Amino acid sequence: MNKEINSKLKTNLPILIGLFFIPISFFPFISNSFTSTKAGIFSIIGIACFITLITKKKLVSTTSYLCKNNRIFLILFLSLILSLISSLFNPHIELSLLGNFSRNMGLIHHIFGIFIVLYIATKYKQTPLQFKIISISNFLLITYGILQSLNIELFFSNYNFNLFAGRIFSLIGNPSYFGQFLTILIGLNIYKIYNLKSHKWKIFELILIIGNLYCLILSQTRTALLGIVFFTIILSLLKFKAHIKKIILAIASLICIAFFVFPNRFSINDTAIRSLNTRLHIWGKTIELISKKPILGYGNQTFTLYSPSILTPEYLTQEASIDLIIDKVHNQFLEKIYENGFLQGLFYLALIFYLFKYVFFHKNPNVKILSLILLTNIFQNQFGFNDFSLQFYEYFLFGLLIHTLNQPNKLSNTNSHTFLKSCILGTLLYFLVLSQLLGMYHHRQFKINAKTNPPLAIESLNKSALFWPYYSQVYYEMLQNKLNTKFALQKLVKIEGETPNILAWQGNIYRDNLELSTKYYLKALEFNPYHPNIVRAFADTLYYHQDYEMSLYMYKQYLKSIPAIWNINTTTSKENEKYYGDIIKKYPYLNDVSRRIDELIEINNQTTKDNKTL
Repeated sequence: MNKEINSKLKTNLPILIGLFFIPISFFPFISNSFTSTKAGIFSIIGIACFITLITKKKLVSTTSYLCKNNRIFLILFLSLILSLISSLFNPHIELSLLGNFSRNMGLIHHIFGIFIVLYIATKYKQTPLQFKIISISNFLLITYGILQSLNIELFFSNYNFNLFAGRIFSLIGNPSYFGQFLTILIGLNIYKIYNLKSHKWKIFELILIIGNLYCLILSQTRTALLGIVFFTIILSLLKFKAHIKKIILAIASLICIAFFVFPNRFSINDTAIRSLNTRLHIWGKTIELISKKPILGYGNQTFTLYSPSILTPEYLTQEASIDLIIDKVHNQFLEKIYENGFLQGLFYLALIFYLFKYVFFHKNPNVKILSLILLTNIFQNQFGFNDFSLQFYEYFLFGLLIHTLNQPNKLSNTNSHTFLKSCILGTLLYFLVLSQLLGMYHHRQFKINAKTNPPLAIESLNKSALFWPYYSQVYYEMLQNKLNTKFALQKLVKIEGETPNILAWQGNIYRDNLELSTKYYLKALEFNPYHPNIVRAFADTLYYHQDYEMSLYMYKQYLKSIPAIWNINTTTSKENEKYYGDIIKKYPYLNDVSRRIDELIEINNQTTKDNKTL
């Protein structure tokens, strides 16, 4: 009996680790980023699944079998192949393959995701243990979220909560991710209620559903609220047609509670309209980018590089934010087409088609509920995007769905040589996991020592670059702190190419050579003549070279390109002052520009007067 339990535990250990640790994997002693450690754990799970499959000598045959016998797996597999081809034909292969560890998944993680799907589809043994692991993880998340709502903060006391305006995020790191993740967990709660035999655990799942809904409202995630409404309506049509009126009343009550508790967040007010308009603006500009490269797109994880063209004065006024980085389209369908072309969009639509088909026409209730959970996540992603936690659970659900649909023959138990297995495992773990964790650790040490111990901070940043060679974040830190600037710029050009941001940085670095610097700035402004940071940096360089007439012109262009709300002196609302107060302190030049313009006008007037005298 013990041998059988140990065998089941060993077989499912990688997945058990993921189900428990991925949602709660913020380790402040390793990294500043919530996403970074999730990526590390995701990689370990993917590698463990790969090793299990490759050493059984069945990876190719299993993949071939599923491609022939399961439409969902075939679409996922072809989608990954297309992503790889698209990225190979674009100049940002390192970025596309490895991601950037902010909140983006590289193609390597999607490859790991396919291994996870293969592993679950062929080896997964559905037992109450997996369900209980999910439930315990779920319980920890909502418990911490409730504590957070009571202002009891155990881990993130130094976190800037003004950024989220009181919204809870538990251990996920972002309120929007947390809200979206809760909709997946609610679907899994219902799935477990159908499959668990223990009456006590079913009651526990019902308690978790209530806790999840409570935290969903406290996360103030509009996308998640729409997602749970979508999920409930479809589930009602499938299972509870006789109670449809009561269910509609329950949905209306939930929406009313959300509106009543957080009217500024959930009501249709100026903020909500601005948020919708910014998304419409991003989507429209993304379609313009797509029209330039419709066949193979721009490659995975490259939207940050080309999105500066989106930053028009109209967008900044609607967004009312000083954050000039747009790293996601906020619409998964458009992002798929942007990254890999129109064929990828067709794969995406085909996936949705089959999931809807399974929801409404498949006889197996487990297939129906798993397909509905996946559809709900896809629905949410038309207004948002996946975090690593959501992506791991999505692959877990795809594997479980494929397993339920096909239940293919078990893999052979013929093991390969232990030496070969150890070599593969050790190599992959070092290059894909350990080196990245060391890079994160040293980057964190840089952050900690940046103000108190600059020499140690510099040493930590250089070590981070050794272990973290393909992540642009570390090189931007070097530029911002004026460390190894030429080396950092070289690396960034290799990673990101001639994008607006890199061109502007080249203008900054070579500012002593006005002709060369001007060339870089003008090239950057070809992408977007309204980008505030590029316009202001060019004006600063012209001022540095005492070209007062042109610098005055560029400073005036800068004032035209920024929304008035950026300037704290123009905001009358106390709420606005609180929200923007911290940000303005970091960007004192917003108010300094006005003073410099007055100075330049005086210089130009004096010059004109002197010329008339002559």
